[in-house]
Amino acid sequence: MKRKIQNEYIYWGITALSVIALGILFYFTILRFDNIIKIIGKILYIFRPLLYGIIIAFILTQSFNFFNRCSLCVVRTGTLHTGSGKDGNTMELREINAFLQVAQFKSFSKAARHLGYSQAAITIQIKQLEQELDVHLFDRIGKQISLTRDGELFFEHANTIMQELAQARETLSRDRKLHGTLRIGTIESICTVLLPQVMKQYHTLYPEVNVRITLDSPEILLNSLTNGTLDLVYILDQQIHDERFIKVLETPEEAVFTASSSNPFTGRQQIPLDEILSHPFILTERNASYRLMLDRYLAAREQAIRPYLSIGNTEFIIRQLIGSSSLSFLPSFAIAPEEKKGLLCALDVDQFHMQVWRQVLHHKDKWVTREMEAFFQLLRS
Repeated sequence: MKRKIQNEYIYWGITALSVIALGILFYFTILRFDNIIKIIGKILYIFRPLLYGIIIAFILTQSFNFFNRCSLCVVRTGTLHTGSGKDGNTMELREINAFLQVAQFKSFSKAARHLGYSQAAITIQIKQLEQELDVHLFDRIGKQISLTRDGELFFEHANTIMQELAQARETLSRDRKLHGTLRIGTIESICTVLLPQVMKQYHTLYPEVNVRITLDSPEILLNSLTNGTLDLVYILDQQIHDERFIKVLETPEEAVFTASSSNPFTGRQQIPLDEILSHPFILTERNASYRLMLDRYLAAREQAIRPYLSIGNTEFIIRQLIGSSSLSFLPSFAIAPEEKKGLLCALDVDQFHMQVWRQVLHHKDKWVTREMEAFFQLLRS
């Protein structure tokens, strides 16, 4: 009880002192009001630049945030209306496409150049996609980029999404002119000899189609077909029997030893292979399918061919052969125009016969666009 009374005295004492202090402060405020105003004015004058800076910084920050939101809106067009991501955000088609391109090129900068965006825009799209999926899609170690386990799983679904979208667009545009993109992968000899006339006819019939041709070895082209970066491949190789691919065209071709019409071998019958191999050769690079088949054939016989010149350009080889003593090994269709002119000829080598196959393939999961179908029909005709 005694302690309670002491606490009350302390409370009333503090209250009394506070009232007296406020009264004194109020008294001096009334008497010296003008001086207080002057002091406040001086303080404001001293800190005025700082206040202006704070105000300007606030305005600039709000403006930056506004334009940043606008730029994101420009990047994030084409909403995929299949559900909501994390925190209610909707997934964007461009984000999915950006993801597929980064996964394919294993590079943000290469994907950005391919899509025509800035690298910052691609980075924003990938980060947004990762937030919406609530997973980490890429491992970034130094300059190396690779898919995480979640990224690999999403890659399969993303491919399916884009294929379904392409199929839907194709269905809706059946009555329209062809105006899309056709991505063809082929080898150098086919591109040099067979494709020019085909592409000339294709462009005449479908002038609004944008055709992109990629040259590489059959192995790399088939990998690109699997990754979805090519629509179809037109290659020369052994017969391909792979359940991943659908074969649209298959035609046998001879691979032959070739010489100038002025070469001493021309016109001879059943020339021994050993005699042929002792002469200077100009050959395609080792990744060319028919060159690889020749090397394997000779290796099985404990023989080898050592060209003094290797180059991937078939037309260059043909020009070098004309009027020279050099030999080469090429597909028969590659030398056909010069053979008709009497400039080159195929040599008759004893007990030697090698056949390769011209093949046109597309992936079994690839939706066949109207642009692809028109190309196939032109090849069949």
